[in-house]
Amino acid sequence: CGADLHDKELGSVTYTTLCNKRGGVEADLTIAKLPDGTGYYFAAGGQTLTKDFNWIKSAIEKNSDRFGDVFLQDASDDVDMISVQGPHSRELLQSLVSSGHSLSNEDFQFSTCQNIEVCNIPLLCMRLTFVGELGFEFHVSKNASRELYEAIKKAGKIYEATNSVQVRDAGYRAIDSLSAEMNYRHWHADVSNRDTPIEAGIGFTVLKKLKQDNSDGNFDFIGREALEEQMKIGI
Repeated sequence: CGADLHDKELGSVTYTTLCNKRGGVEADLTIAKLPDGTGYYFAAGGQTLTKDFNWIKSAIEKNSDRFGDVFLQDASDDVDMISVQGPHSRELLQSLVSSGHSLSNEDFQFSTCQNIEVCNIPLLCMRLTFVGELGFEFHVSKNASRELYEAIKKAGKIYEATNSVQVRDAGYRAIDSLSAEMNYRHWHADVSNRDTPIEAGIGFTVLKKLKQDNSDGNFDFIGREALEEQMKIGI
């Protein structure tokens, strides 16, 4: 990927791009370095997950000499994601955490993840936002996602009545609208494999690696040569 994950700590979550040989963006997603050290967890958008998985699989197969022995698993049929976003999300969710974990800013920093329990349901919690507000994502087994959703909805009704704030369901269109207001990029609308991260205004996803000396190949990634050339000549 374009991001430099070499020095990332366990539990870190990184937004990055995956590029083709031309430097075009094939996918933009988040990669979590799992807290238990067992591997990496890729979280892609629901509209692009099949495309993203197939591209990653193909890239690994075509570059087996570079990637070595890699095991890739599609868990999208087994895992649901429930996202709770907004300035009241922490206070609402903290009361539901049953594992003793704190969601405070000091204990749960932005762009990190932890294995916690909510309503006695084990899950991977990420502190992320794609709407520009405080927020948390719950990556949970499909077998328990309905129970978790209903528990959050029930707590939301109580919180709404007590604090005079609205707690509402929101879908992809709402997320897209709020993301657009924050000038965040969407692969399906603002970025495609014809655009490089630099052209799309998300050069930060590759810049750290591009600044590193790659003579030993430790900071190599697909599309690096094309992006280096583009940085030389400009856009």
